[in-house]
Amino acid sequence: MGRPPDRRLEHDSCDQGGIERAWPRSPRLRARRLWRQWTYGLLYSEVAYHFTKTRKTLLAAIDPAEIGAVVGELEAEARARLAEDGFVEDRIAIERAAALHYQGQSFELEVPVPGGVIDRAVLTALDEAFGVEHEKTYGHRAGVEEPVELVTLKVVGRGFPAVPRAALAAKADLPASVIISRPLRQAYFGPVHGWRDTDVVNRADLDEPRRGPCIVEEYDATCVIPPGSAASLDRYGNIVIDVR
Repeated sequence: MGRPPDRRLEHDSCDQGGIERAWPRSPRLRARRLWRQWTYGLLYSEVAYHFTKTRKTLLAAIDPAEIGAVVGELEAEARARLAEDGFVEDRIAIERAAALHYQGQSFELEVPVPGGVIDRAVLTALDEAFGVEHEKTYGHRAGVEEPVELVTLKVVGRGFPAVPRAALAAKADLPASVIISRPLRQAYFGPVHGWRDTDVVNRADLDEPRRGPCIVEEYDATCVIPPGSAASLDRYGNIVIDVR
């Protein structure tokens, strides 16, 4: 009679050739639902506000001052929103763009709008930039008989904190440790490695590199370090596994 498995872990025992794999913090938040990935990403991504305004008209016929006024309003709105979040002027970056298409088309391509005053030369440059982008995307560009039409103006305001959020993530506390009732267990790693005595640890225990086999237990997931592999924490608290 064979003993019942205490912890059976089917591990691919072929030579992995020194592949590095990463096991992130709160892995179940990333794996269960895509919207949870977005929520988690919001915690560490930089701040950006997007503002748009539709102004559908032929590019060659519009008054540059009118375009400048619309873009100026969008920029002011972006700066005001970022100022409310505590960003001073030198920590704010503004990006401007225009969505254009050939008259009669039902889809647009976006090209950047340079900073500064918008004059007729800027609009001419936008016309040319759109033609280049259209040719790059679709392999051709139209002639002068198909005028370029402006559809939407867009401004993106970005705020850059003095300390990047990625650096804050590196300083964040690790998830709370779980109580491990049996810190040493028998685990099965396939026919090559068989049953092995396996340490059961918390993520924080990988502050110093540790060789497998071992099992990292957390409240939301379990990470297995196979025999012969090594695991450690990077500066963000992710588990980096050198699979052998």
